[in-house]
Amino acid sequence: MRLKRVVDLLMTVLLLLLMALQVTGETAHEWLGVGMFVLVLIHQWLNRGMGWRGMGLNVLAVLAAGCGLHLFLVRDISSYLFLTTQFAFLDYDKAAVLVLAENLAMMSFWVLLAYQGYKALSGIVSRRWRSLLHPALMLTAAGGFSALLPLIFGGASGGTW
Repeated sequence: MRLKRVVDLLMTVLLLLLMALQVTGETAHEWLGVGMFVLVLIHQWLNRGMGWRGMGLNVLAVLAAGCGLHLFLVRDISSYLFLTTQFAFLDYDKAAVLVLAENLAMMSFWVLLAYQGYKALSGIVSRRWRSLLHPALMLTAAGGFSALLPLIFGGASGGTW
């Protein structure tokens, strides 16, 4: 139990230092990142009793929802849904599998939002305030992954869908 706390504390400190690249410099930043990677592995090993299957499904749901949120925002679908744009500029040259995958990703974000919203509301109604943590973490993770996609893939993709 004590080792878990030490690892968590070290991860917090390393995260703080990793976010301060302008202070630590590039070389130290890279070594801190390696240290953080090792600590994450140790953290996962120490918390392996949580169940890998359930966590794997949560990670998959967050990644799919994050991609869906990113696509929803980049494609500016809200302007089409709220009738501020009259036409949807569809890309007819895009492969059907890709179109379906993108639509499924966008749908998965709204499914995750609805499901986690339901869990949060049921926690409020039953006054189990601790049950609000999981929905908040899932939605925050999906939003964070969505924000990282332009950085990972080098900018926003086109506006057609």
